Amino acid sequence: MKPDAGLLRIGLKYCGGCKPGYDRVAAAERIAAQLRPKAVLLPPDSPALDLILVMQGCPTACADLAAYHAPAIRSVTSPAEADRFIEDLLAQTLTKEMGMPLTREEIQKALADWNQAWARYDLDGVMSLMHDDVVFENWTGGKAVGKTALADAWRQWFAGGGFRFIEQELFIDETAQKVLFRWVLEWPCPVKGYEGRLERRKGVDVMHLQDGRII
Repeated sequence: MKPDAGLLRIGLKYCGGCKPGYDRVAAAERIAAQLRPKAVLLPPDSPALDLILVMQGCPTACADLAAYHAPAIRSVTSPAEADRFIEDLLAQTLTKEMGMPLTREEIQKALADWNQAWARYDLDGVMSLMHDDVVFENWTGGKAVGKTALADAWRQWFAGGGFRFIEQELFIDETAQKVLFRWVLEWPCPVKGYEGRLERRKGVDVMHLQDGRII
């Protein structure tokens, strides 16, 4: 058995470092120390990576990632973002062991962090709680299958920002690993003739968890 079997496999990639605003290497070393023994940092071209962590030297975040592939990519552009990355992974209690359910407290913490990612329009943070095989269906009949397809479907929406979800109620079934999340969405109305006016929509998400992720 490989020494890193069962650990979260993170590919570590540095940008070119043309205008670094902080010590990227020190930040990566702090991440590695804080995540040990839950995760291991590997070269970004390693096989079977769970995600790629990109240490960007500045908010421009211009590292070329075309040659690298993983279910998720997270960028860090400051020491504060490095701390947030550590908190996100530790809070979610990520595991690669099949059939490992989350406790009620772990689900609550994971969803709290997930909602914070929504609030800051952090698509990578939102997708970090999604299962690779996630199936998303919405009230219009729209459907996305797989984490990559879902991220692509949401990317433009997140880039525009301007929306927020307000939590109304949260019901957790720890045994069934299911969550019912009732919310209110506030956003600029997209309907012709009403563009830009504040619109409020009420909704409910029914989420099933598998392997500690939303599937």
